[in-house]
Amino acid sequence: MIMNRTISEVRNCINIASRHLLKEPTRKKIVEAYYANKANKLNRTAPTAPHSVDDIIDWKSTLGFRFSCSRGVYRGNCFYGAAYWMQRYANSSASIKACVEHGLYFGNYVNQAELDNSGMPCLITFGPSRIKHITEVSNVPAISVGPYIAYAEDYLSGEDTKQLKEKLGKVLLVFPSHSIDRVKVSFETNDLIDEINRVSCKNKIQQVLVCLYYRDILNGNYAQYEEAGFTVVTAGYREDCLFLSRLRSLISISDLTMSNSVGTHVGYCVYMGKPHYVYDQAKLFSADSASDEAEFINPYADTASSEKQIVASAFMGEETSDNAISEICDYFWGFKDVLSRSEMSELLQICEKAYQFKAEDRQAAFRALLNSTHLVG
Repeated sequence: MIMNRTISEVRNCINIASRHLLKEPTRKKIVEAYYANKANKLNRTAPTAPHSVDDIIDWKSTLGFRFSCSRGVYRGNCFYGAAYWMQRYANSSASIKACVEHGLYFGNYVNQAELDNSGMPCLITFGPSRIKHITEVSNVPAISVGPYIAYAEDYLSGEDTKQLKEKLGKVLLVFPSHSIDRVKVSFETNDLIDEINRVSCKNKIQQVLVCLYYRDILNGNYAQYEEAGFTVVTAGYREDCLFLSRLRSLISISDLTMSNSVGTHVGYCVYMGKPHYVYDQAKLFSADSASDEAEFINPYADTASSEKQIVASAFMGEETSDNAISEICDYFWGFKDVLSRSEMSELLQICEKAYQFKAEDRQAAFRALLNSTHLVG
């Protein structure tokens, strides 16, 4: 614990110093290259994944295989393969010249490294909720593109998906609340397991898949679920460009989905036509250092909690109407904002053109270029 705290504090000092010494675009490139190199070292001796019905439901295989590390001008774009799949969807080989919010933030949190002084032409996000929060504090051009999973391709082929579905039968897919880099989450796991069993029994589930974040697997949090008779799966490492692809296939083979907290996964499940249930449990967070506590103790915590409660209330029972759920998903996840292939291509081309300007002029250039198209900012 002392070692973790020391490493965390040193990392925080390096971040602060680098922001003072380097221009943000340069800093972004250095950070992205550093972490890409770390991923390459992890990949060096790993075998290639077969993309089979066996490896997607075996977390040891998923984390043991070589993965394609997403690359870009900004490290945040490399998380979960979001930018990778947007590029493929738009048939673009160039990295996205914008900041892509890597997950759905709740409340009025904004990442200053992604706003006015980011050195990027614009910020790409989910839906109207995020646009509202961003424009309240910044003039950065912000574009909503809806749930990112809409742009990913399935990890499994259609035939393999059918084969796996026949093998598993009726599936409940569970997303426990997850830890992040230097912040661990804890909750009453046995209580969650009891609820999973209740839901399984009620819905005559034949197979329970518990989808864990890779950090929680590395922390050993898979054991209790396996001892309970569940199959633990994962979408892979955060930097794996196939993360969203695996997640899409896992959701595809499910009949019912559930979680014990509100997160990006809720909208993803609904977007793919899967019913979702939130069993809202109390959670405790512990950080490696005081600086890392800002992840859960910050000025945005109350607004985030309030918005998450709005979402959770719609998914905690069976009485919420489809219209209410649709409105919530449109507002937070931007279901109505999903772009066509041609629209995504046009957006990325505008970002690319604006990026050719000096860093301080890119956002103004983006606005001018955007105004000459039918795309709405």
